[in-house]
Amino acid sequence: MNGFSKLEDITYIENNDLFNKEKNEFIEYSIKRTKHIIRDRFVLKDKDKILLSAVKHIGYFYIYTGRGDLICKLKYWDFGRKFKCLLINSGQESNELLYLKYFKGILYTEGFYDFELIIHKDNGLTNIITKQIKHLIFFQKKNYSQFHYLINKYPKYNNIDSSYTLKFKSDKIVISSVKNFIIENNNESILEFGRGKNEFSMSYKTPLSMVEAFTICLTTFVT
Repeated sequence: MNGFSKLEDITYIENNDLFNKEKNEFIEYSIKRTKHIIRDRFVLKDKDKILLSAVKHIGYFYIYTGRGDLICKLKYWDFGRKFKCLLINSGQESNELLYLKYFKGILYTEGFYDFELIIHKDNGLTNIITKQIKHLIFFQKKNYSQFHYLINKYPKYNNIDSSYTLKFKSDKIVISSVKNFIIENNNESILEFGRGKNEFSMSYKTPLSMVEAFTICLTTFVT
């Protein structure tokens, strides 16, 4: 948890469709990555419509709407094959904390990620956590009553191919990659991410919002 107490003051952003958690069926989108020398750019699209974009630069992913408005930032700590991330608001008008969205993971030498995700159940304006130490208390005491505690589905080892494999709902995920993963909630798949022929595919459903799903996928580009 070292470093979380040093985050800048942030404030909450009002709900919109990007934070809607009520999508009960899988919705599939594409993510295109463009590499640059200094910073990488990621675009989340529904066919030709840009929904979200992100720029990776010096410890942050900056998340924008399709119109180019900055809505939040994903702060990350890169420890080689391990990482920690915290999704925060872009505003700095008060010392109120955005609802906790905490991601951490490790890339195993076998070639897959192991995730631990903690996301607040409500994106409303009530019960805002106002002191950063409360986040640490929730972690230390393992009190997840106000949070979704999500983990990834472990891949199965295929003796024929001598590799780890996952079964995806999407037929667009066709290339093996250490970035491919499935996130589960109570043994139900709620987020799938994987490499296609020319871009990545992302599918998600409740209890995740589009912003949460997109930023979780971005964490695979930290290490």
